[in-house]
Amino acid sequence: MKKILLCIILSSMLFTAAARNAPDLLINDACRIVTAAQPIPAEEFAATELKTYLDKVIGKTFTIVSEANNDGTPAIHLGQTALAAANSARDYGKEEYHLKVVGKNVIITGGRPRGVLFGTYEFLERFAGVRFLSINFEHIPSRNVIAVPADLDIRHAPPFIYRDIHPGRANIPDQYRRKIRQNIGGNQPQFGFSENYGSPRGCHSMHIYSADFPKEISWMNKNGYRQVVSSPNAGSICFSQPEVLDRFAAKLKDYISKDRIRYDKIGAPWPIFYVVDQNDCYVECFCPECQEKVKQHGVSGLLIDFMNKLWDRISGDYPDIYLMTFAYQDSTTPPSSGLKPKGNVTMRLAYMDHEFVESGNVKRDVMFPLSHPNNKPYNDALTAWHDCADNLAVWDYWKLYRCGFGTPIHNLSAIPGLVRRYRDIDAKHFFVGMELNPTVPLTFFDLRYYLGTKMMDNPDLDADQAIAEYMGMFYGKAAPFMQAFKAYIEKRMAEMDVPLASVKPDKRPFLDAVFFTTLNALLDQAEKAEADNQAILNNISQERLVVDHGYLYLWKNHNNPLGLDRQALQQRIAENADIFGRKYFPAIWERERESALEFLCDNMDFPEKCASIAAMPIDDLNFAGHDIIELDASELDGGCLIKDPAAFGGKARAKDSDGKPNYHAKPFTYGIYEYKFKKHLSIAALAKGNTPQDERYHWYYAGRTRVYSRQTHLWTHWSWTMSFSLRKAMQNQTHKQLYDVYISAKLQGPSYVADSQQPDEVRIDRVVLIKVNPNDPPLKQ
Repeated sequence: MKKILLCIILSSMLFTAAARNAPDLLINDACRIVTAAQPIPAEEFAATELKTYLDKVIGKTFTIVSEANNDGTPAIHLGQTALAAANSARDYGKEEYHLKVVGKNVIITGGRPRGVLFGTYEFLERFAGVRFLSINFEHIPSRNVIAVPADLDIRHAPPFIYRDIHPGRANIPDQYRRKIRQNIGGNQPQFGFSENYGSPRGCHSMHIYSADFPKEISWMNKNGYRQVVSSPNAGSICFSQPEVLDRFAAKLKDYISKDRIRYDKIGAPWPIFYVVDQNDCYVECFCPECQEKVKQHGVSGLLIDFMNKLWDRISGDYPDIYLMTFAYQDSTTPPSSGLKPKGNVTMRLAYMDHEFVESGNVKRDVMFPLSHPNNKPYNDALTAWHDCADNLAVWDYWKLYRCGFGTPIHNLSAIPGLVRRYRDIDAKHFFVGMELNPTVPLTFFDLRYYLGTKMMDNPDLDADQAIAEYMGMFYGKAAPFMQAFKAYIEKRMAEMDVPLASVKPDKRPFLDAVFFTTLNALLDQAEKAEADNQAILNNISQERLVVDHGYLYLWKNHNNPLGLDRQALQQRIAENADIFGRKYFPAIWERERESALEFLCDNMDFPEKCASIAAMPIDDLNFAGHDIIELDASELDGGCLIKDPAAFGGKARAKDSDGKPNYHAKPFTYGIYEYKFKKHLSIAALAKGNTPQDERYHWYYAGRTRVYSRQTHLWTHWSWTMSFSLRKAMQNQTHKQLYDVYISAKLQGPSYVADSQQPDEVRIDRVVLIKVNPNDPPLKQ
């Protein structure tokens, strides 16, 4: 029997020689690549990819021919060729592939549009030993021939219809996504298009449906007032108004109809996931009718009852779609009454970590395995939803979001159990948030992305062997040290006796001097082991970047046990950040580099103390001749958007009483806060005696500041429940630009104005930022 010339292959993929009676089929450049008479673009691209990698593996040139020109010599038949049609099934799913040996020929066939392309990459991995380890690092072995088992007959389809690990702003090329079997991105014919959401969008979509509703049928808040909701940040819909259901059904049918016309024009498959889910906030409506349903079913039941009625309206015309909605924040508990989703109504489960205190009763410890005691409530919730709904989807989180700065933590031990659990509850859709951005590198991002995508395609993959193989290829001779690096982080993380995200990084006990000393020593050994291999050193540098960044921010905690020079450390961070930035953010890194390095190197120039402002109303504020950035009510992203004839542009953002009688009893207080860096930049308070009694809009000074990040916010009520991002004023190339910030506010109701007949509210119709120099006096304050 011929020796199988394979690199390290995952045990779940091995075909052992002992299990076969016939000799292997040996492939070299004499074997042609035969395409179907009428291949689709994705199959033509698959043939090109197959040739490209076989040329590299064998070191010789393979030939692609159409089956019309095939002379009958041994070949790899790719796509829906005549040989494939005669020796394979005809009922393939759109991503299903079939690898089979027929005589002296190999067949790579499958469904359209992506099945053959996925089968091609599977063939290259399984038999040619190719590995697609990251966006810029592949393992391509050199061989004389490629051995394929003579009894090869493999048919496979991914268990999840939709698969996406969302990388944030990182540029993950479409071609790489296909290599690792992701089906989002790359919405072009050569990539087999993409598993796109239907219109209008993929999450938090209710506000798009409700934006043009009359007030009389709109969401009712806790105060008993109805508000038109046109923003994803606050408010919901009224689930009990018959006209709301009518409007949703009509709009949804229109979206589906227009999508199908548009997709037919480009030859793409129709979207099957249509998202009608709550805005990025609580979904409950407080009208009497909706509250009766909440008493009967719970908040999730209020939502499911509406979705069932919507399904009844559309399923006659469109029975083949999945109508998806969130189980999120206040809707994460299945109905207490036994109410279940109908038909293809799909519950998308989005359970957040303890860092999101507002996220509902059931929280997770996302960096730890599902088997961890802290995750039992989440595991129980998965069981409850599996019992409740026939169709489930997952919106998962594989990182923390509110740490302020990065430290070496990872969730590699959690990924296998999560993927298998979601497969076992028959989730149709699998989305993961694991975002990078220029200031947020993540420990083992490449490995986590690779392992996650591979297991989304095959949940039964041996994760330990996959990680060991990855380490050997990605880190070479440094692999033992990087394995130890991974294991040590896991060991120290396990010391946490409370949920990880419930403790701020500077209070986590395992991030001590020993932790950083150990990791630094392992990285030193890894770099020494591959000192002459720049590509592998670059891979190691991504882990060094996170370690150094965390070490720098925790400098006062551990007292610099390594005895590092701070400036030298900052220089090393900058060098490794350049490698990181140019890899993942090629289009924006040079533009955002300076501001990113300022943060990564802990050089942020925050004011020594928060500015304290005695607020006064300002009239006749004239911005003429000044360089300003203006945000009107439609651009502000907090509060509830309302119509107000007295407001600029006829609209304002409002904060009502939230159903609480003393919610506006305190003086009007506002300020600027940096959420990313946890810094108060200014706080202003308007004394009761200085509150205008005319219930009109007046300007107020909010202070002088930089816009440090997309999370620099202006808050405009003591509760901080109405705040606005100032990200419109971010200047990447002049990121230290100072602004004087002014807000236009109206204070109404008896808590502010004596004998007022209006409800208590703070209304904001404009925010203006004036560009200033450090020594310029404020325009007015």
